Order: sequence, then structure tokens, then C-alpha cells
Amino acid sequence: MPEPMIAQPEDYFRALVPSRAPLLTDLEAEAAAEEIPIIGPLVGQLLFLLTRITSARRVLELGAATGYSAIWLGEACRETGGEVLTLEHSPELAVRARRNLKTAGLSDRVTVQDGDAISIMGEM
Repeated sequence: MPEPMIAQPEDYFRALVPSRAPLLTDLEAEAAAEEIPIIGPLVGQLLFLLTRITSARRVLELGAATGYSAIWLGEACRETGGEVLTLEHSPELAVRARRNLKTAGLSDRVTVQDGDAISIMGEM
């Protein structure tokens, strides 16, 4: 008889995440090597689904880092006709995020803005 509860839910859901584009797996490896915090494929897939399910047209992300989560969000917005604005405090990371978003073909959907998120949001 099957167990009534999933013993290791994270492992279970991780197995359900479809294969990813090579760029995403490369960014996952870079993040691990450089100790850059990213959301990972499980949460990335969740954000992708939530963005699509809600038909999000405008998404605000705080902290682009290398653009990993912005790629997930941008791919979903490609399907909803939406756009993503991601704010990044570090100019160096903002440059990397823009480069990765360009490689992903999402420069038309995702804008990376340099600066302090609190200050930028205060001006919105």
C-alpha cells in the first residue's frame, strides 16, 4: 500500500522539474562555484508556473544577481505578453544579468535596472 504522505517532498518535486536550457544549468553551476545565491530549478519552475497561471503582465524582481530567476520569469512573460523589471544593486552583477538575458533571448522582456531597490521602488 502506498504511503499516505510523500516522505521527501522536495526530492519528489525536484524529479518533476522538466529538463532546463543549457544556459540555466550553466548558471546553476556558476552559482555553486561562486557561491551566488539563486532560487534553483524547483523554485524557478514554480515562479514560471505562477507567472503563467496568473497571466502576469508586469513582474518586479528584487535582486537580479546573474539573471537566473529573471530568465524563468521572462520565459513565462514571453507566453503572457508581460515584462519583468529586475533591480540589482551590484553594477557587476547587473552586467552579467543583462548578458545572460541577452543570451536567453529575453532582452525585450526583461529590463535590469542598477541601483538600490528601496530607493528605486520609492520613485515608482
